[in-house]
Amino acid sequence: MLPYMLIVFFSMIILLTNKLLSEKKINIVFFLILILSIFSAIRGINVGTDNFMYENIYQSFEVESFSDLKNSRFYSITEKGFIYICYIFNTIGLNYNFFLFFLNAFYLFLFDFFSKRTSINYELSWLVFIAFGYYTFIYNGLRQALAIMFCMLAFYFYKEKKVFLPSIIVLVASTIHTSCLVFLIVPFLIFSSTKTRILINILWTLFFAFGVSYIFNIAGGLNEKYEDYSDFKTENSGGGEVVFLLINFLFFLIYWIKNKGEEFTIYLNIFYLGFIVAFFSFLNGYSASGLMRLSKYFTWTLILMWPYIIHKFSKDSRVMAYLIFIVFSTIYFYISTIKYGGLYPYYLD
Repeated sequence: MLPYMLIVFFSMIILLTNKLLSEKKINIVFFLILILSIFSAIRGINVGTDNFMYENIYQSFEVESFSDLKNSRFYSITEKGFIYICYIFNTIGLNYNFFLFFLNAFYLFLFDFFSKRTSINYELSWLVFIAFGYYTFIYNGLRQALAIMFCMLAFYFYKEKKVFLPSIIVLVASTIHTSCLVFLIVPFLIFSSTKTRILINILWTLFFAFGVSYIFNIAGGLNEKYEDYSDFKTENSGGGEVVFLLINFLFFLIYWIKNKGEEFTIYLNIFYLGFIVAFFSFLNGYSASGLMRLSKYFTWTLILMWPYIIHKFSKDSRVMAYLIFIVFSTIYFYISTIKYGGLYPYYLD
């Protein structure tokens, strides 16, 4: 775990330094993005349960001509956008490690763009992103992580009262991971009245309580690899993740009851959608690598909500609030990294 903990502490130092330099309009987060991208790219092939599979996928699309892509055994079960990305990188002649580096850097630069324009505390959102596992998520769910980041970018434009451009972004993201189409419910929350939002949340809850099988039927129609997900049940059904999300939800709900605010209300509504997905996935005993991953398209709003909670403390007590939050988020990072996703132990390729 030492490499991971060093990365976390290094990130904190960079973010704190960036905060201190913010008045001079100097941004050094670029160095953090560079280090995090390298750290991900040089990891061993078994660091991350899906990493080995992605290397096989990438190498299978190392073909002489575009028409030969169909000969890959992964062609029929891999989204076309991701296939073409693999083909382009292979054509350039880059190996899998460079492929990982550039995709990780792209992922992190998109997040940096998003958090600068959306968060009320840029550096704290970065810390939450790293400590709560959204950085290491790309170690396993490479395609989905990219799709989630596109959805976050789309959210930024939805929030700016645009509809066409962000919807196109989500559709483009679906060529990397089809499941992101579920994010198209978000504009209905953003542009709706309070009563309509309540109705959407009720219908969403009822659907996941009684209609989970329909989700797998729809997903199977979009991509055949999802057909058997309803039978994919294991002892690791994500109980820890559900507890983590529940604790976060309670904090956010308490803050909302006392403060409300339109932006925070939207964030909380989106987070609720993700919590419901995770809760009913766990309740039905599905693997944490299956339906529960769908929750990631919504629960990322905690990256934006925690800065509101910390900011609510008075200036005199805010430093203590930061310290307590850093301690508990570091503990969570340690536990989640060592237990889930095959991230531990970290070793070099």
